[in-house]
Formats: sequence, C-alpha cells, structure tokens
Amino acid sequence: MKKLFAVILSLAMILSLAACGGGASTDRSEAPTEKPAETPAETPDAPAESSGDPIKIGVYMPMTGTNAGSGLTEIQGIEMAIAEANAAGGIDGRQLELITYDDAGTTEGATKAATRLIEEDGVKVILGSFQSPNVLAVSELTEKAQVLHLGTGTGATWTNIGLNYTYRATANGNLPVGTMVEELVDLGKKSIALISVESDYGQSGRSAVVAGAEAAGIEVKADLTYQSADTDFTGIIVKAMSAGADTIVLYGLGNEMAMIIKQLRQNGYEDLIFTIEGGANSEIFTVAGASADGLVFAAAYVIPATPEEAATPLMKEKLTAFYEQYGEMPYSDTFYRGYDQAALAIEALKNAENVDDGASIMEACKALSGVELLGGSFDFTAGTGDGLTATNKYMIMDGAIKAYDKAALEAWEG
Repeated sequence: MKKLFAVILSLAMILSLAACGGGASTDRSEAPTEKPAETPAETPDAPAESSGDPIKIGVYMPMTGTNAGSGLTEIQGIEMAIAEANAAGGIDGRQLELITYDDAGTTEGATKAATRLIEEDGVKVILGSFQSPNVLAVSELTEKAQVLHLGTGTGATWTNIGLNYTYRATANGNLPVGTMVEELVDLGKKSIALISVESDYGQSGRSAVVAGAEAAGIEVKADLTYQSADTDFTGIIVKAMSAGADTIVLYGLGNEMAMIIKQLRQNGYEDLIFTIEGGANSEIFTVAGASADGLVFAAAYVIPATPEEAATPLMKEKLTAFYEQYGEMPYSDTFYRGYDQAALAIEALKNAENVDDGASIMEACKALSGVELLGGSFDFTAGTGDGLTATNKYMIMDGAIKAYDKAALEAWEG
C-alpha cells in the first residue's frame, strides 16, 4: 500500500501542471503522465514487432483526488491486458497505444479528457472510469463521434437507455442488489435501515434496493443519505440504529462505507451489515479493521489476501502476475474491471471488419458473446449495453473475505 500512495503523491505533483491532468502517450512532447508503477510493457517479454501505425486506445480515470487509488488500480488492469495483447502481436500486427488522462473524478474533467482523446489523439476506443456520472457525461461525446466507449461504473442509469456506442465492462449495480436481497431473505431479515450516498451511483442503487426489498416483502424503516465528502456519520448512524430495523444496508463506495462500518461498531451496532461490491474494497480492512466482521455483500469479484485464495483460475492467474510485478495485491477490485474493459476492447478490435472505423468496432463489440473474463461470461448481444447477468455472494469473517455461508453468519449473530 505504501508503494501505491507514494505513486499517488508523485502523480498529484506531475498532474497539477496540466489543465486536464497529464496524459500518457508515446508521441507527445509534453510531459507524460507518470505510470502508477512498473507496467507490464516493461517486463522481459518484449512486444512483437509492429507492421503498421499503432491503434490508439484512450482512458479517462481519476488519478488524483479522493478516488485516485481506485483509478490508478484500474489503469494497472488496463495496462496488463494491453501489454498481453501487444506481446501476442497486437491487432493484425499493429500495436496498441494507451493514452491516459486524469479526469480528477469530475464530469467536467471526464468530458475534457474525452474531448481531447477524440479530437486531438484520434483514439479508436475510449475506456471510462468506475464513476457512473462521468461515463454518462462522456457518452454524449462518444455517441456523436462514433467511438466505442467501455465504462466500469455500476450505476444503472447509463445502460438500457438506447446508447449505441457505450457498454458496461462490469456488473450492473442492480445485479448485486438482487443478490443482496436474496441474502437478506435467506437470513430471515424482515426490515432494513438503508444508508446511501447522495450521488447518481448511490441513488440509482438506493432505488434498486428499495424496489428489491419491497418486492421481497422487506420493510424499509429508514431511508438515509450522506455526502461523499462526509467523514462523521454519527447523525445518520443514530437514526439508522433507532429505526427498529432488523439490519442495516449500505450503498456507497468502499472508502466511505469503511468509515461508516467502523463508526457503526463504535456506536454499539453489533448485527450484520449488508452491502454490494464496495464490500470488496481493501479500505474496508485498512479503515474498518476488525469492525468489518459481519459484513455480507454481493459482488462480481473480490481481492483476496493472496493470489492462491482467488475465486477462479483466471483471477488467480492475473493476480499472480500482478503480485509478481508490483509486490502486493491490487488496491481495489477496479483492477479486475480495468483488465476486463481492455480485454473486451481488444476482442472488439480483433473482430471488427475495419479497426479504423468506429461503427465497425461498435458492431463487433455489440456481437461479443461468451467472452470469459474476470467478471464472468460477457454477452452484449441483447443490445442493452450490459454484458453480465450474474454475480456472487460473499461475507467478511475473521478478518477475511469468504464465500457466503448462512450457518456461519447465523452463528456469528448468535
């Protein structure tokens, strides 16, 4: 973790010199964005010799600010997939060139970065961040420019709305919500107190939780919100605990939820806590510590303590490669998202009739089916923009993420 935050500090110093944050490109005279750490392209396996102009892939991601850690980790996943493709010969002998800009975690930063990627850099594909408002904002540009756009935000609002060039490279936030509701029912919970972040991501998730709970006959006894910049959650915690609900459900990003979980325990809350993919964030352990025991969540994937504890052989393979390169496990599950979005872009480019034509690349992505990646089997043929239809169940017990176990959870509750 020390390595990552040292890199974040270095990036902050470098990126402050550029209006949109720095960019990583091999053909610019301006100062390039510093890489998070040694990248796969710098490993002994040299890429195959190129037989044509490189195919440019653009990235906008929070590389400074509150969510910089997750953004840098997603870039590491993207870089790994790109390096693998280049080492295997690229696309028809053409190497892939990655151009990365910092969006600072804002919609304004994202649209500035995407505009630059489209108008100045001439990228063929854009890989978006895990922040849904930014993906939605950029989609207006990519639709108009006819550039394939793969995002990894889980907010439900930017798929199923008729976008032709924007696709989700992770699980729709509503998928884990449905699985979480199944967990609530399985554990006999009849009522909940819901705490969600006041953002597009949080409120789309909140709506899904409320709808799912009501459909399952679970009463929402408290419906509370907070701001992502908040650090003291005492007020809403007191309201949640006094609502008389069977349990508490959280919907927010990992760093926020880690603080809420810790403060819940400090205020005497001893029952199970339910959430979705944010439960897999490493900050749950670094901030909440032992307070995280009793957290039940649903997610497409998790970061285990070691590669050997990975949930699937493919996860083990990629985590092993990551650990060998960086000497530590990924900071966030955004590593998986980054790898998958880049791998999907590569598949679309491989299958496109013309890799220099945006419509051709989009049609190839839309036709992808049965692509087995870290998040599961991707299939975009339904035309909704969502490629995954299932997610997994987990819990935190004895300081570790484990597969969901009803008996163990009931025993923990006493």
